[in-house]
Amino acid sequence: MRIAFNAQLYPTESSYRATGIARYIRELVRRLPTIGPQHEYVFLVPPNVSVPHGSPSRLPTGNPFVRVAWEQLAEARIVRRLGAQIVHSPVNVSPLTLSEPSVVTLHDLSFLRHPDRFLPWKRWYQQTMSKLSTRNATRVIVPRG
Repeated sequence: MRIAFNAQLYPTESSYRATGIARYIRELVRRLPTIGPQHEYVFLVPPNVSVPHGSPSRLPTGNPFVRVAWEQLAEARIVRRLGAQIVHSPVNVSPLTLSEPSVVTLHDLSFLRHPDRFLPWKRWYQQTMSKLSTRNATRVIVPRG
């Protein structure tokens, strides 16, 4: 089975994202091909990131607005073009136009518990899209911590 994995938050040396969810993504990108060799993986990574089985974005997805637009406007088309049969979105949100089965990882609900720590647009996006994404997902992963 060909699995597309949204790794847009893959940590880079120039990124402040070197722990938490980015580390989770980095470890999955590194280990999934080994622990699930019967599957074919395509990791949708940011521009200038080179990983085995990686498909770098042509857009500057390090910018949050661009990443959100890419996620909702381009990702589903890319997934179809790549012929993926399932999509894993490891950071709360998947594309609403996705027709393939999907897995969404919901790490926490900090955007609900601590709304004052989020910019209004980001809080709205997380609240609205996480709800819709988990409702539309084939499976939801909720890590225990």
